[in-house]
Amino acid sequence: MINPTRILKSNLKPGALPLFNAWLLLVLIPATAFIFLFEHILDSGEKYLQDSAKIEIISEMNNFREDISCKNFLHKHLKRIEKRDSFLRLEKANATEVRTFFEKQLGFPVLAVFSQDAMSEVPDYSILEQQRKSFLVSRTMLKSFFKSLKTPEQSPDEKQIGSKVSVDEIEKQRNRSVAFIKSMFRIAGEFHFENGEIQSAISGKAELKKIFFYYHHSLARSHKNNSSQILIVFRENDIPVKTILQAAASTPSTPEMERKYTHTILNKKNITGGIDPFFSETPTLISFKSNFPEEMLRRLIGKGTYYPFNLEAILEKCPLLQVSAKKSEFQHPLRRYLKPFKTICLLAIIFIGVVLLRFYFFGNEVPFKLRTKILTSVLFAAVLPFSALYLVIGYHEDFRRNFVKFEIINQLNQQVDEFNIALNSYRNDLEKRNTELCEKLNFLQDYEFVPFLSHWLKDFPIANIVTRINHNDGLIARTSHHKLENFEVELKDFLFTIVENTFRSKKADGSKNDGSIGLFRLKIKGVGIFLSEIGLIHNSSFSNLDTLYSLIPVFPNNDRFADVSSAFLLKYSTRLLLRDFFNDQPRFIQNEEKTGFRIRKCFIPLENQAELSNKDKFLCDESFPRAKVIEKARKILKSGSEETWVSQRENHLEILHIEYSHLLNCIVVLLAEELDRNHFTILPSVQSISLYSFALILLIIVLMGKFFIEPVRLLQQSAESVALGRFDQRIELNSGDEFETLTEAFNEMVKGLDEREKLSSFVSENVINETADASELILVPGGERTHVSVLFCSLPDLKKYFGSDEIETLLSYLGSLIDCADSVSRRHGGIIDKIIEGTVMIVFRQRDAGNSHTVSACRAALEISAAFPQNDCPLRICAGIATGEAVSGKIGSKDGKLDYTVIGNPVNLAARLKSQAHLADQTGILLCPNTIRMLKGLGKLRFIERVEIKGRTRTFPMYELLALRQQ
Repeated sequence: MINPTRILKSNLKPGALPLFNAWLLLVLIPATAFIFLFEHILDSGEKYLQDSAKIEIISEMNNFREDISCKNFLHKHLKRIEKRDSFLRLEKANATEVRTFFEKQLGFPVLAVFSQDAMSEVPDYSILEQQRKSFLVSRTMLKSFFKSLKTPEQSPDEKQIGSKVSVDEIEKQRNRSVAFIKSMFRIAGEFHFENGEIQSAISGKAELKKIFFYYHHSLARSHKNNSSQILIVFRENDIPVKTILQAAASTPSTPEMERKYTHTILNKKNITGGIDPFFSETPTLISFKSNFPEEMLRRLIGKGTYYPFNLEAILEKCPLLQVSAKKSEFQHPLRRYLKPFKTICLLAIIFIGVVLLRFYFFGNEVPFKLRTKILTSVLFAAVLPFSALYLVIGYHEDFRRNFVKFEIINQLNQQVDEFNIALNSYRNDLEKRNTELCEKLNFLQDYEFVPFLSHWLKDFPIANIVTRINHNDGLIARTSHHKLENFEVELKDFLFTIVENTFRSKKADGSKNDGSIGLFRLKIKGVGIFLSEIGLIHNSSFSNLDTLYSLIPVFPNNDRFADVSSAFLLKYSTRLLLRDFFNDQPRFIQNEEKTGFRIRKCFIPLENQAELSNKDKFLCDESFPRAKVIEKARKILKSGSEETWVSQRENHLEILHIEYSHLLNCIVVLLAEELDRNHFTILPSVQSISLYSFALILLIIVLMGKFFIEPVRLLQQSAESVALGRFDQRIELNSGDEFETLTEAFNEMVKGLDEREKLSSFVSENVINETADASELILVPGGERTHVSVLFCSLPDLKKYFGSDEIETLLSYLGSLIDCADSVSRRHGGIIDKIIEGTVMIVFRQRDAGNSHTVSACRAALEISAAFPQNDCPLRICAGIATGEAVSGKIGSKDGKLDYTVIGNPVNLAARLKSQAHLADQTGILLCPNTIRMLKGLGKLRFIERVEIKGRTRTFPMYELLALRQQ
């Protein structure tokens, strides 16, 4: 009879559940988590940007509301005409030509133009044809009007204006002229005409309603001592509403903002209050809606009258203002990486799913070498840490962006603080010089004052010095054409008079002067209070903002108690002071680079509170974007505070900080522009990390090949040689790991094969099959009594698989049972005694005086029961355990076959219990009463019922073992 060949075959088809769990836990959940975290980081960063954008949108809405105004509309367009020097071309034009010019430039009618040419003393006027008959114009009063508006430096009679009487006469003449204009247009209230400014008024004439006056004068090029003057009058109803609305909507402060008009439905109850401003968001836009300006809303309702003709239409479709900004303008800089990242994750999920399906249907017999399989496994294993690393990069970029923004804003604030500190020190130094100047003048004679001050003036940032030497007034100017303004004449008279009266020995009535002035008779002579003020520089709140003054009295021979006969008023120019300051400390005006940003600086000297200085007077380099900061600088001029704007330009940050400096009445502008987005990056770029990652993976593959693949290849080559009959080779591997143990076992196997090959040359094959150490004593039958626990376990209903076409399934199920029983019994100190059909008999011998063998048997049974059913075998275990004395030893014939086994009552009882184990529907394990007693309460049992068992005279109780308690 030929023994069948035993084939040990590995099942290369994994189960569906493990593969699905691997795909779910290693691919789908991590990829989804990474995408979610990536989006969360981006959303949190964009939320901060959008919150900042809402502040800018509200500011833009305020600008929008201001632009929807006839006065602001006229102001912007007339200023634009001024900047083009169009008024110079009108120097010799008559009033009609001037009116025609402005109507062509503005696109709507001009009510009236009053002008006086620099060459002619007779004024001219031109009035709209439809309104000409309703006006009575006096050229004499017009001439008086234009003459009264001239400033002292423009007036040819300047030399005669030196006394208070002359100033009063001019003021009276100006009031009469203004009253004439007010009576002509029937307007009431205070009225002042300022050069380049617009005044609004309500006319008593119904056909005029609201009107606007624009006054402008400019020095004539042909006659520098004269000037041309123009007074233009506009009627609000002549300015088309549509033109104002279109101009306001088309001029947003920044390109990111969009202005538009929308509407809502109102009722008569909320027509005055309108609606509360609110934000609304769409997937692409952030919008802010607000009420229409009341001025323009009344005009729309009244259609240019005082009667609400259009009220019903406005209620049905009330206009609203809307300022919008695209969300794409405020996206996180890493948003562009999100879509590729999602695509890569999706492809990875699909690809790995296809690979796992291939394993499920066809097994893992892929035609790849071991090195390729390791490479693929490492690549997939590297997906998680590298994805986490890229996520850290994204978080770092978001943190870096906010950190750099905060850092730069702090630096800009710090630079402004340093500028103010240095400027204050500079101003103190100037005041110290003025005090030193006072000391020097005290020792000079009257005739030495002018030459000394003229020479001293060249080295100091002073525009001019007003002098009073022995009651005679004079002027020392830096340039020949510089002259005093009207208020400066009054100022110097007022200050010089106070100084002379305060330090005079006797009063005008001949009494002794005690040096007290004012309502509280503040004593300042001789106590040093006034002396401590000598040389201090004072801002002028009643004049132009670009001038500062310092008053210096002169005490003859430095006698502080002598009469003051001379005094000097020093006039400083903000522009000259700034230039002198920057010459001493150029670092405050120079551009610089810090932490990846270029900081550009601009300083705007102010002339008045109403308007910024001309762009040509800005102190900055030629490349500074002046137009970009004008509108924001105007806001700071009005508020007198500071503000910071952050914007994104082509994925580069721009931070604009503007602050009002009250020390010299100037506006400080600092513009920080990001040069290189990677300048402050701590982590390397994505490309660098990817390159590093692949290099690291290749290194791992090389090392794994050296440590794992090379020993396997060596064993493969040796096994192939042994298969060819070469038993004379040995493997030498000093790795210190399991491969070294494996090579030693391989060498022993080859040695045994070599010995058997050599022995076969001397004895027959039957002798070789006998054990080498068998002796007569060992082969004698016999045994001994011992205490044992016997475990019978089997797979029930296994006989139904004995069909001829199901033998492989039977062997597979039986093999799973035997493998499990063998490993569990070895671990708990038992041995497989025999296998009877589909039943495995395991014996646990008593090795001490306790019950350890019984506990071990129960533990082994529970582990075997827990292992079934399994993927390879859907059947559950049926087991029985019996404990008692049995005969253990060699059973059989001396000349025949011997079997080392146990026989006795426990064996039979365990077999009977196993046959009834189908009654136990949980663990499938039944215990005999003796086994339960040996457990000593450790077992968790369930009583089933009493049944009849073969060989027993009465019914037998059935107990199912559920679990073992902890000892």
